[in-house]
Amino acid sequence: MSVDKNVALRNLDEVKEDLEEIIKGLKQAEDLEPLRGELTGYVVDLYMKLNKVYNAWAVPQEQITNCTQEQFDEWCRFPEDLAPFFS
Repeated sequence: MSVDKNVALRNLDEVKEDLEEIIKGLKQAEDLEPLRGELTGYVVDLYMKLNKVYNAWAVPQEQITNCTQEQFDEWCRFPEDLAPFFS
């Protein structure tokens, strides 16, 4: 199976940009507690993008191109059984 290189790179570049933004915010913050909600949103978004790249290796390109919204949501969904560290 072959992943579309451009799709993979675009998603990984977005992940890199998001991580840089998270790091910048954490470095500037005096108190991390107010960033909890924002960080949670970033983690879910990062997971979605990384999962999209990972799953692209397991699915034929034609299926990715013609996927339904339901398939897309399934490939990108954040796991519900993953407990947050700071609960």
